[in-house]
Formats: sequence, C-alpha cells, structure tokens
Amino acid sequence: MPRQRQSPPAGAASPIAGTAVRSGDAAAGQRPAALAWATAPGGAVRRAAGSVWLLPMAVAAVAGGYRIGGPIMWRDELATWSAATRSVPQLWTMWHHIDAVYGLYYLGLHFWIAVFGDSPAAMRVPSLLAMTGAAGLVALIGRRLGGFTAGLTGGLVFALIPGISRFAQEARPYAGATFFAALATLLLLRALARPGWQRWAPYALAVAAAGASNVLALCLLAGHALGALGVVLRRRRSTDGPERGWAGAATGFGLSAVAAVVLDSPLLIEGHKQAAEQIDGVLRPPLSQLTAGVWPELFCSTAAAVAVIALALLSLAGPRRRGGGFCLASAFVPVLIIWSVSQGSVSYWFARYLLFTLPALAAAAGLGIAWLCALLARRPLRAAAAAAAVVVVAALGLPGQQEIRQAEAHNWWSYPDPVGDVPVDYEGAANVIAAGQRPGDGIVFQVSDHNRWGADFGIEYYLRLRGKPVPTDVFQVRTPAEAGSYQPVECARPARCLRGEPRIWVVYTNHLVRGGRYRDPYAAIRPAQAAALRAEHYTIRRMYFEAGITVALLARR
Repeated sequence: MPRQRQSPPAGAASPIAGTAVRSGDAAAGQRPAALAWATAPGGAVRRAAGSVWLLPMAVAAVAGGYRIGGPIMWRDELATWSAATRSVPQLWTMWHHIDAVYGLYYLGLHFWIAVFGDSPAAMRVPSLLAMTGAAGLVALIGRRLGGFTAGLTGGLVFALIPGISRFAQEARPYAGATFFAALATLLLLRALARPGWQRWAPYALAVAAAGASNVLALCLLAGHALGALGVVLRRRRSTDGPERGWAGAATGFGLSAVAAVVLDSPLLIEGHKQAAEQIDGVLRPPLSQLTAGVWPELFCSTAAAVAVIALALLSLAGPRRRGGGFCLASAFVPVLIIWSVSQGSVSYWFARYLLFTLPALAAAAGLGIAWLCALLARRPLRAAAAAAAVVVVAALGLPGQQEIRQAEAHNWWSYPDPVGDVPVDYEGAANVIAAGQRPGDGIVFQVSDHNRWGADFGIEYYLRLRGKPVPTDVFQVRTPAEAGSYQPVECARPARCLRGEPRIWVVYTNHLVRGGRYRDPYAAIRPAQAAALRAEHYTIRRMYFEAGITVALLARR
C-alpha cells in the first residue's frame, strides 16, 4: 500500500536546515509567540512592524542614504553617466563596441535620469533601493533557514557592513547584482521546499537578472548546486520512490540553471569579446587574496570582515549547520571559481565584482548568532545576546562607514586605506574652469590612456551640473557617443584643427603623464598636439593643481 503523506509537525525542518527550530525561535516562516500580537485582525501596520525584513531594510536605507550625494563622482560613475545620457540608438551602438555586459543597466538608468535627473544622489538612488531590498531578502533567507532571530540578525549584519553602504552609493550595477543574487537564493529555498515550474521559473529569471547586472554572478549557480544536491540526496535516501519530489528538485534546478545561462548568453558572448580591452590591466590574484587580501576590500573594513566571517563559520557548529553550509557554499564557491578563472589570460579579480556573495555570508552570520543565542537558557538573555552581536558588528564597521563618505573616497581601490591609488578631484578642476572661462575658449583633454581616467567626462559632467558651458574640444572630431565608445576620435593632423582660439585649457590627470612631469601640460597630451600648440605660440599663463588632476591655461602670445 502506498504510504500516507503526513503533515509536518510544528517546528519541522526546512529543506536545507534539516533540524527542528527551537520552541523559543519559531520555525521558518513563523513568528515567535512574543510577536503574536502582530497577527491580530486589522493589524496590518503591526504585522509590518513585526516583520523580520522591516528593520534590516530601514537600517540599510539609512546607512546607505546618509550623505549619498557627498562623494565626488569617480571615473567609473562618470562612464555610467556618459553611457546613460546617450540616446537609445547610441547605446545600442556602444553595446556592440564596448561595455555590453552593463548595457541593460545603462538602459534602465537612461530612463531613470530622464525622470529624476543626473545629480550624483539621483544617479545613486537605484543602487540604494537595491541594497535596501537585499537587506530584507537576507532577513527572509535567514528566517527560512533558522528562524526569526537568525533572519533579523542576518539582515541587520548585512545592512551594517560598510561595503554594502559604499556600493549603495555607487552609480554602477553591483548593488543590482547583489539584490538579484539574494532574491535568487530565497527563491531557490522556496523551490526546493515545494518543487514546481511556478517556483523554478522565477528562480531562473532571478539568476539571469543577477547575471545581467554582473555576468560573474552566474557563478552563484555553483554554490546553489551544492545546496540543491544535498537536498536531493537526502530526499532520495528517505524514500524508495519519487513521492518526496527529489527527482523534480534535481530536474527543476538543472533546467533553471540552463535557462538562466541561455538568457544571459548574448551578454556572455559580447562580454568575452570585450573583456581584454575592458580589464586588461587587472593582475592575476595570488593565493593570499583568498585568505586575507580581498575581504577588507569587499567589506571596506578589516575588523567587520573578520567579525562577519567568524560568525558565519559558527553556523557550521549549531543545529542549523546544513543551512550554514548552504550559505557558505553560496558565498565562497563563486569566489573560488572567479579566483581560479582569473589565473588565465584575463583576470576578473576585483573586490566589487564579488559583492553578490555578501547576502549569503550575512545570512550565515545570522545563523551563527542564533546558535550562540540558543546556548543561553532565558529568552531575555538570548535577545540581549543577539542585540550585542549586531552592535559589535556595527561598532567594528564604524571607521569604515566614516571612510567611505569622504569626498574622494569613491576613487579608492582598496580599504580601509587608499593604497596604490590617488583620488581625482574632477569637481575641483571643473570649478576652476567655471570661474575663469571666457567666450571663445577651447579645451584639450588627456585621452592617451584610452580615456580610462575620464578627464573629459568629469569636466563635462560638473560644468553641466552647474549650468556652465563646456569649452569646445579643439582636437576632437567625433564625441565618444558618436564613436560608440568611451574614447573620442581626434584630429589626425592637429595643426589643421586649431581655429585661432585665444585661450586653451589643458586638463589631465597626474597618473600617466610622460616622465611624471605633471607640471608640464605639453607632456600630458599627444606629441603632435603639443607641437601644434607650440607652433601657434601658445604659452602657459596659469596652472591649477587639484587632487590628482591638473588644469593649465594656455594663451597665444
């Protein structure tokens, strides 16, 4: 006779956790008795206030929104502005030349700017919204795997990581990849609990959306596969037939993974073609990057990184060790894959590319905190211990929170100290030109570094932001938008492009000036351009030195 299916008892295990939730900490999807008031009829507001996701989202919104417009736009954000303010046909052309992997983000931000404008704060708000939503999703993941305490503390830990606040204030798609990675993880847990196409399809779409924001986020599938494999194996051992759905879970995950990769395949193909040009200067990461190097940069705080990782590892010691293992696999396996791939001809090793792994790591930290709290006998002590753990993480991350809000902090490549990089004050340089320009002035930009420092984008952005005209670029024949690139097309014979301008501004960053002679504007531009200016008897009248960038004013004798 076929066996009768029985309803699981209260406190039954989640498909990953595999153990019952203590009576003091309700099972996944349930609230503790102390919050029963939130379920009273007509208590929608009270129910929201008692939701596990609300406080983490509020904290993430406050932490990420504080001084969101303060840091100066840096070169990557200026590249975003240049792309997002182009017409849709120009964007389409650019996708086929460079930066196809971020094309959908640029398109979305194009319409956002049309409504909300292109101030630094306005351009960064989509990232803030994404990180705020991700905090709520982390809380829901933790609740499903370990109960209310695990969810609440995991969501708060995520919201208080300085790196999360930093990239909530970044006009780039990394926050979007983080949000969709967290959403995919939650949807996977739901699909594993009750397999069906109506649950696997949203999971596939979420993974594809994460990949569309950052193609490296597709590596999340490897971590998810380990978790799904564990569920399938446990279900297969528990029954002789398919009635528990292990076959459906295996098939559903496999088809979802294939569907996500197929949906992102155009971006993968174009991105592979463009990778060598986009990130050709990235070095192969040594083994030390896995053990210590990348984590301070990813968290924007050494102390916060150590605390969160330690709490996450504790999840393997408690009764939720299966859930902890699932989260740790989702966090660390993608990092290992990206590190391994980066040993090849092209390195993808940037800390910000790994940001999508932090939701799973924070959820594991919540499970670790819940286990520590469960060791205490009394509920008030458990609540105090959970609050203390979150406060410690916040306190350890406070110096990092202060660092990321400095005016030039977005230029830094490493945290907590700006090692190996010099900030560029595009705003200060634009203010110099705005205060001293006259009708008829021309301008020349350093673009010999393939425009990766974006001096022209920075000056144009901040002059337009102040309602000031941009002097005519005397050596430019096609703008970057017209060329479908970030690099303008310049005169092949610079002497023929001069039109007798009485004064010319020369703007250049101090990083790549030939011979390090950043006080000589003629050393910063192309030799043919310098020769043309000298032939027309332009001499240096004034020099302005801002952080990382120089503005020289030339005038004809």
